[in-house]
Amino acid sequence: SRSAIQAAVMTALERTGLADRAHMPAGQLSYGHQRLLEVAMGLALKPRLLILDEPTQGLADSEIDNFITLVREIAKNATVLLIEHNMPVVMQLADRITVFNAGKILAEGTPEAIRENAAVQEAYLGTAP
Repeated sequence: SRSAIQAAVMTALERTGLADRAHMPAGQLSYGHQRLLEVAMGLALKPRLLILDEPTQGLADSEIDNFITLVREIAKNATVLLIEHNMPVVMQLADRITVFNAGKILAEGTPEAIRENAAVQEAYLGTAP
């Protein structure tokens, strides 16, 4: 029903911190808030799998903290595939990480294993331990 759809939309906007901007056209939102709106649109559908591509791009640090909390909540009921270059976010959220370099898999493992991986350190930091 229309009321059920509106309720799901408002719930998704509340979960992403955008409820106070519900009246605004998407094009008037900041870039970071447009990214959060994309997440809200996915949440409104109550997915079993949510694919997030660079979701923290354009977000302020305080918004990133809230986003991490939101993703942890989502992950209780859905699988989350996160494509992200913000490594502190990845390390906080991921159970398992796959690192790509030049289009090939460089390493796979837990955040701890990836953090200690010499090939990853060489590729992304320019130094190995």
